[in-house]
Parts: sequence; C-alpha cells; structure tokens
Amino acid sequence: MSRRLETFAVLAAVFLAACASAGSEDGIGNGGMPGTPGAPGQGSDPTAASGDLPSQGSMPGASTTGDGTPASGGAGSAAPATGDGASDDGSGGDVGGDASNDGGSDASTDGDDTGEDDVGGDGDGDPVGDGDAVGDDRPPCLSADSEGVIIGDSFINWSTHSFPADLATKAGQTWRLYAVGGASMASGGIATLIPDQFEQAVLADPNIKLVLMDGGGNDIMIPAATWPGGAECKNRQDAPQQQVCVDIVDFAVEKAEAGMDRMAEVGVSDVVYFFYPEVPEGTPLGGLYPNAMLVYGRGIAKEVCDGAFERTGGQLRCHFIDLVPTFEGHNPEWFYPTDIHPNHQGSAAMADTIWQYMTDACIGQQASSGCCTP
Repeated sequence: MSRRLETFAVLAAVFLAACASAGSEDGIGNGGMPGTPGAPGQGSDPTAASGDLPSQGSMPGASTTGDGTPASGGAGSAAPATGDGASDDGSGGDVGGDASNDGGSDASTDGDDTGEDDVGGDGDGDPVGDGDAVGDDRPPCLSADSEGVIIGDSFINWSTHSFPADLATKAGQTWRLYAVGGASMASGGIATLIPDQFEQAVLADPNIKLVLMDGGGNDIMIPAATWPGGAECKNRQDAPQQQVCVDIVDFAVEKAEAGMDRMAEVGVSDVVYFFYPEVPEGTPLGGLYPNAMLVYGRGIAKEVCDGAFERTGGQLRCHFIDLVPTFEGHNPEWFYPTDIHPNHQGSAAMADTIWQYMTDACIGQQASSGCCTP
C-alpha cells in the first residue's frame, strides 16, 4: 500500500509541475492572449500570475515580450516622443523648427549640419525657396519691355552719347525712355523734374516693375534762382561747407525719397540708381569744381537708395551703382570735349557696367534667364 501511495504522489507531482509550466507559457509573451491567473487559496498572489498586467512603463498598444518589456518592431509600437518625425538627413525642410532632435529648439535654423532648409525651404539644402516652395524672394522677370522705365537727365539722354541704345543692345530689351537732358530731382534744371517723369510713365502704363534712373546733378549744376548763392556751388572747392549747397542737396534727397516711396505704391519692385563719375573740371557747364559737390552728394544718394527697402516696408529694393570706378583712368577721353557729358565710349562703358550689375543681381531679366520669378 505504501508503495502505491508513493507512486501516486510522484505522478501527482509531475502532473502539477506540468500544469504550472503550461500556465507560465500562456502569458502576454509573443503577443499571445493573457494567461489565466493562478487560483487563489494555494498561497499564490493573483496579481503575480503571468500575463495579468502590462509591464510598468510600456506604452498602451505596444507589443511586449513574455517578461513584460516592449517588443522591438511590433505592430502598434509607440511613435518617438520628440524630433522631426523623419530622419535628419537633409531630405526635407523643417519649416518651423525641430522640437529637440537637432540640438535644441530651432524656430528658424537647426544649428545642425545636415543641409536641410528650415524656414521657407524646399528640400534642396539652401535657406530660401527657389520658386517651388514657400519663400521665393527672387526678383520678378520682365514679361514685356514696357515693364521697364528709364528716368533721369542728360547722363542718360543727350546728343553727345548713345546710352539708351548701348543699354538696349546689351539687355536685348528696349525699356520706356522718359529721361530728358537738363532735368533735376527737385529744383533748378531746364526740363521736367525726374519724379514727374515717373508720373508720365504711370499715366501711359502703370504696369512697371523696374526703374532705371540717375539724377541730382542738375540741382547743383543748374540751380534754381530761388537758392541765393546756389550758382557758386559748382565753382567752390568748399561747396560742401556752404549752407545753400547743403540745402539744395537736402531738398533733392527729400524728393528722391518721396519718389521711391511713390514707386513702391505703384508696384515697382526694383530701382537701379546709378550716380555720376568724377567729371572734367573747368568746363562751361560743369564749372570750376563740380566734383566737390558730386563727392559730397554721392554718399548721400547711396544712403537714400540703401534705405528704400526699409522705408517702403520691403516693397522696393534700390540698387546703387557708382560709376567712379568705371571711368577711373579715362578722364577726359571718355567725355565729350569741353563737356561733363560722356561720349560714345563713355556711354558704352556705362551700359557695360550697369547691365553686368543687373545680370549678376538678376534685375530686369527675362524668364529665359532662369534666375527670376515669372
């Protein structure tokens, strides 16, 4: 009898061990159904049975292994908590900045070296768009010659040279010409004021994207009689220290700024403003020392031009071109004899300089150039 009891006890132990093993293998491991908790009353803790609760820290819906740790690559695994949501390999722009993956918050730039474009980017690795995404700030193309207008004085339109034709040859475009010899910016001169030339262009056709201009020289060279002593500004080396000469320039600056503001209102996007070279001295028109005031006025004219973008709230860009380097070493041979106006050589050099600048800056270009916004 005792032997039979011993045999029965052994079989019972084997049976119980097998049941316990089967219960542990039916847990959450490998995504299986939760195992059945062990029956209470035998000293076991109901909450300790395998498969009864997800492991601490696992994301809801995440697959876990048999011990409750997250399973790698399982369906329903949690998305990354931070970062771009894409690998930072330069294949796409952030537009608004990464939350954390790029070494810190970067609402405009990442501070990483991945080559991605952040704001307004189009995925090509540069910081601005190229017309195929947000932020295209390329200059507009000219779709018709009439969208370009030329205003100014005799340095543009005069019998001693051929600047309009020289420029048209370079550009392959013939813009509307309103410049007249003897015109001034604000006072003096013997022709239509330069700001009024622009108004003439607007009346003829207000669709203007580009203005090429000069101006301000005749305000000094042919001063108005309303400026007592103004006629001596071109004959004095100390003219910049004479109040009347300064006042004439200040008035011209005021009108030039107002004129550019008006251009922005009409819809002009770019102004190319070129300023005179140093001219021959001692001529009947230019006077004894014309360059004293030209040197003084050059820096002020550049300030007017450079300030146009901010002054117009970003509507108008003014591009200043100084012709002094172009004419350096060619005075007086590039000027008409006993005159301050360029001859044909001088105007051809002007056209070369101006059109080269415009090409490099993509100003006044046609769609075929590929650099502008159609």
